[in-house]
Amino acid sequence: MKKASRTPIRRILWIDQQLREGRYPNRNQLAEALEVDPKTIQRDLDYMRDQLDAPIEFCRKRNGYHYSEPNFFLPMINLRERDVFAFVIAEKILKQCEGAAYYKEIQEVLNKISNFLPDAISVQEAAKLFEFESARSSPVDAQKIALLQECARLKKVAIIQYYSFHGQEKTTRSIHPYHLLNHEGSWYCVAYCVLRNDIRTFAISRMLSIEGTNEKFERAKDFNIKRYVQESFSLTRETKDITARIKFSPYQAQWIREKRWHPTQTIEELPDGGLILTLTVKGIADLKRWILKYGAEAEVLSPAELRSAIAEEARLLCGKYFKNFSDNM
Repeated sequence: MKKASRTPIRRILWIDQQLREGRYPNRNQLAEALEVDPKTIQRDLDYMRDQLDAPIEFCRKRNGYHYSEPNFFLPMINLRERDVFAFVIAEKILKQCEGAAYYKEIQEVLNKISNFLPDAISVQEAAKLFEFESARSSPVDAQKIALLQECARLKKVAIIQYYSFHGQEKTTRSIHPYHLLNHEGSWYCVAYCVLRNDIRTFAISRMLSIEGTNEKFERAKDFNIKRYVQESFSLTRETKDITARIKFSPYQAQWIREKRWHPTQTIEELPDGGLILTLTVKGIADLKRWILKYGAEAEVLSPAELRSAIAEEARLLCGKYFKNFSDNM
């Protein structure tokens, strides 16, 4: 063994290699190979257990140490300053999912990584440069997410009690969980619903109860989560595809150009600086709500169904603010 291997990090890396290879070295063997005192090896082993959470156990039958978890590895990583910024951003994004399944475990992993950051790099200073505005989320039981995740992973049917805002009713449903989806801070489960014989998106906060079963299911072979999410404008899905053309004023068009609102979108520039946004989505419910927030800066050109729906909302809105407005229309 080279003298350089006597440094603490090199010793620990070499001990880790011996354990992962299943060599079952004991303290004296390690000390002899590394040319150090057995007490030094003991301190290294204690450090690996206590500070690095290494699952090191002594096997009396083999008279040596081993990892009780065969896939364990030490987080020995070479971090640079830009890696620290990535680490800080990941931590801030993670905070938006606080309370979700595996949040605690992921937070512990990030904390472990922080122990290996160079002393010259300050995580606290880097954190001051970034801030994320958390989406306003609905409270959700982390145990519900964990159970749904388990059912999705093992392809097992789940029985849920679900309250529908649309139907204002509580139903018992047998579902095949496909994916968990966090949308604007709220958690959803995309699943095949036996009751509706269709794939639906369920708000986990509206699941009154969840029961896992041992009944197995097969996922639809043609299902693609990215395509499923992208086909609707937000999360509300309808069966019919509609192609909408929305005209934006020159003022509002400045912000519309900055973002890609939908995979199908195209933009037609107008001479006055305005634009026409065209996109194809399943249903008009979410699209209608999005258009309304722009007020008079947006005008639906087509289809007639969507234009009429916006006009009716405008009529009802004016009726709330202007006396006798609805009667005079």
